[in-house]
Amino acid sequence: MNKRVSNMLQKNIRIHGFTIVELVVVIVVIGILAGIVTVAYNAIIKDSRQETAKTDARGVAAAVMKYRSESGKYPWDLNGITLPSSESAIQYDGNPITNTFCVTASLKGEAWYIESGNSLPKQGTCVGHGVDGQSMIVNYFKNPNMALTGVIATTGTASGQFMTNGGMFGPSYARITVPSGSGGISLGGHSVDYILVKPNKKYTISMYVRHNYGSDVYVNYRLTVTFPNQSGTAMAIIQNRNVRGGAWTRISHTVTTPTNWNGTSAPRMQIGLSDSSVDVDGVMVTEGETLYPFRDGSSAGCAWSGAPDDSYSICTP
Repeated sequence: MNKRVSNMLQKNIRIHGFTIVELVVVIVVIGILAGIVTVAYNAIIKDSRQETAKTDARGVAAAVMKYRSESGKYPWDLNGITLPSSESAIQYDGNPITNTFCVTASLKGEAWYIESGNSLPKQGTCVGHGVDGQSMIVNYFKNPNMALTGVIATTGTASGQFMTNGGMFGPSYARITVPSGSGGISLGGHSVDYILVKPNKKYTISMYVRHNYGSDVYVNYRLTVTFPNQSGTAMAIIQNRNVRGGAWTRISHTVTTPTNWNGTSAPRMQIGLSDSSVDVDGVMVTEGETLYPFRDGSSAGCAWSGAPDDSYSICTP
């Protein structure tokens, strides 16, 4: 009797419902279909964001090119320029003297950029720009650890050489020797190159210095910032610092670049350190007044914009 009732119940379940195995199969199939739909949906969203970013980059680039056709040069920034509406975060860098520009448009992780000389958007960001409008920290000093050896420009009686052991952030650093009188080192983007800057902007220059006259001896150093083509003159800013011997010491100074330039070449900066023998390492030149901890393109969260130790260091905040 019990067996017959059991068989009847099983038949009833089979007629009016699913077995456990069938339910599991249905759930698995639904999961697979949901995964396929999700992947397809995400791909559609990604493509949509990319197209929006590319469209927004084209719109800003067109406005900048229109400005150039009317004024004869690209603008330093987007102030005063009529821009189309956009969903993307926009970042722009321009140079009316070299007649170049680069604009980045990014939307929720999808970034595209357009630079002068190429009207087609490329995936990624301009140098120094971040995804979704994030402000990156750029060290404009191209050889911050003096790792790439070359000619060191010196003044007065000074002589310079690149050292390979005992630096602040690695084995390399630059050593400037002043046997008598006065002299110093002339620093630029790489050894003696000028550092390109923007007009009427604040820049913070910093470096680690060391002298070996004794731990109780303080030496006065002159940190000189010069703008050689500022309206045909060499405008100079000098900051004196006393440095105690024996250990690496960081010195820094913030300057504001001139507003007017002579227009024959890009605004540029030259850095000098003079008046005594000195070791130099960990050089940074960043836009703004913030003194950031030293990092270069090999540091965590950073990358070189080109060749290591011979290009800008681009770092996340």
